[in-house]
Amino acid sequence: MDQGNAIKKDVQEFYDNVGWDKSDDGFSDASIYEDLRPVAAEYIHRCHQRVKQHLPDSGRYLLDVASGPVQYDDYVAYSAGYERRVCADISLRALVEARRRLGDKGLYVVADIANLPFADNSFDGVVSLHTIYHVPAAEQEKAFNEIHRVLAAERPAVVVYSWGARSPLMLLSLMPFQVWNWLSRRMRARTVSQGRSDSPALYGHHYGYSWFANRKWPFKYELYSWRSVSPDFTKIYARRWLFGRSLLSLLFAMENAWPRFFGRFGQYPMIVFRKDPPA
Repeated sequence: MDQGNAIKKDVQEFYDNVGWDKSDDGFSDASIYEDLRPVAAEYIHRCHQRVKQHLPDSGRYLLDVASGPVQYDDYVAYSAGYERRVCADISLRALVEARRRLGDKGLYVVADIANLPFADNSFDGVVSLHTIYHVPAAEQEKAFNEIHRVLAAERPAVVVYSWGARSPLMLLSLMPFQVWNWLSRRMRARTVSQGRSDSPALYGHHYGYSWFANRKWPFKYELYSWRSVSPDFTKIYARRWLFGRSLLSLLFAMENAWPRFFGRFGQYPMIVFRKDPPA
């Protein structure tokens, strides 16, 4: 098995066996990777709603690439005006959970985002949320191009990506804590034998903005802020006793005022593109 297929198998197994386990807060994926504290809830909810602003209100088919279980109510609302939501995911368990939520509103397809099993120009809209940076690094460009291929002419796709550690805003704001964590690990390593962790890891490769900007895409795109800060940021700085809700409300207002700035320099850009009409 080549490296790319091995990575995909690991991602599939993570979500089949861990990510879509039910927890008290919903699914384990959210419990592990999201800030589910009440102080951050309104900010996260309002960020989820940003995707719908760039989608048509209605259509025949909305493609949700790597849909997971469509775990948030805000996600369900994206397809409210469409005849069907096509949920495509590498994880069979994700699709079973999505069917429980959407029922006959959905169509459910086991699929690889870098090799979508759909005809050209099939969808009136496409969403892909927090997916492509879990695709093998060598196939991420192909994943974007596959979304473009299946998109109908003059219809939009919305991709939420992550610049990861390359986000300048996160580098600056989290640097003191990263240095402290590094020093703490070094000190512990001197006194404690470090065994191998049995905790499952989820593959991720985050390209920076320069990689994306330097690709020869078959589409024109706009960058907006989906969310400029990571869960680590909100967990550290957004504290109830430190006016955390007010801090995040201010941050949301700034993201709305300067969406392209925060899309470029923040953590999670929302990449919006359309397919040109036929010549």
